[in-house]
Amino acid sequence: LGCTVAETLPAEVAAVARQAIQEARLRGRSQGHRYTLQTANGLRHFELCVARKEGPPSTPPSFVCIARDISEAHQTTEALRRERDLFSTGPVVVLNWAPDLSGRVLAVSSNVGAVLGYGAAELCAANVRYTDLIHPDDVIAVTHELQACMNAGPDHFEQSYRLRTGSGEYRWFHDATRISRNRDGAVDAIRGYLFDQTWLKTLEHERDAQAAALAKSNAELEQFAYVASHDLRQPLRMITSYAQLLEQELGTTLSGDTRRMLDFVAEGATRMDEMLVSLLEYSRVGRSGAPLSDFPVREALEEAIRFLEPAIAESAAAVEISGDWPHLHACRNELVRLFQNLLGNAIKYRRAGEAPEIHIDASAHPQGWLFSVSDNGIGIEPAQ
Repeated sequence: LGCTVAETLPAEVAAVARQAIQEARLRGRSQGHRYTLQTANGLRHFELCVARKEGPPSTPPSFVCIARDISEAHQTTEALRRERDLFSTGPVVVLNWAPDLSGRVLAVSSNVGAVLGYGAAELCAANVRYTDLIHPDDVIAVTHELQACMNAGPDHFEQSYRLRTGSGEYRWFHDATRISRNRDGAVDAIRGYLFDQTWLKTLEHERDAQAAALAKSNAELEQFAYVASHDLRQPLRMITSYAQLLEQELGTTLSGDTRRMLDFVAEGATRMDEMLVSLLEYSRVGRSGAPLSDFPVREALEEAIRFLEPAIAESAAAVEISGDWPHLHACRNELVRLFQNLLGNAIKYRRAGEAPEIHIDASAHPQGWLFSVSDNGIGIEPAQ
């Protein structure tokens, strides 16, 4: 051809070839020299090896060059490298444990030092047991879950637990464990993927603390509304009742201005009572379930009666209680309110010129307890 082999090659390949030939001239053969080449099939990867071949005496040596397409092998190597970098630089630590409950660590990913604070050799030492690093309050649950999966459970499980790091600090980790089995079904490998979730647990604890503080605040608000309803409404009713008694007692002796003043007193007390009821209702908005407790139901009834003492005295109502009254697990405030509404309706809807007679009874039934309130009032229209 009247030219050297290097001169027939692209410039980027010729430089590699010259380097390989020079290496073979000195050592007899070259290492594999890699290069890339744009071909009709796209960018390909090659490896060039050169061997020196000795000729007759006084004859310069010749060289045998072999170029091999290693594109597929290169792609595989790059994929493995990317996967290795993913685990070596990411926040997830991979551990291989012995296929038993010994807790022996056989291998770890290279980022174990950055995440756990231990060296690979330190964790994989024969005298180290991974279970010794788990918090004493968590280790039983972790080993129990692992044993259940190894025996007959699924081949994977996830749980969170505290782990002692190289600094001596316990941190929360989420562990996704995978178990592989051989053809006979026996466990041959256990691999765990650990992710530090201490920050998430910290946020959860802060959220729980805020929720507890909010619940306490809501309980205090409801208690305030309850006290306002319980302690303030009764004096207001007494003001209303005595204003009406004054008006009845003085009768025609009252001047127009004095009568208007008494009306203002009664009207103001009534409006204040309505505002207190609205406050109580507002404090309970959005609370679908009030706190439950064990208490005697008879006490809830008697409390409702005390609320209504001014109305009972004004109407000269007679309240009779009978039956065996139980202890229940329920919301005391709601039950007091229920009895108060029933008794209040019995007093309000009474017959003209007739004092209310109210009878309240409790009796046991196969499906629970039956509470009944009956009176001699005007009743309810059948159509309603």
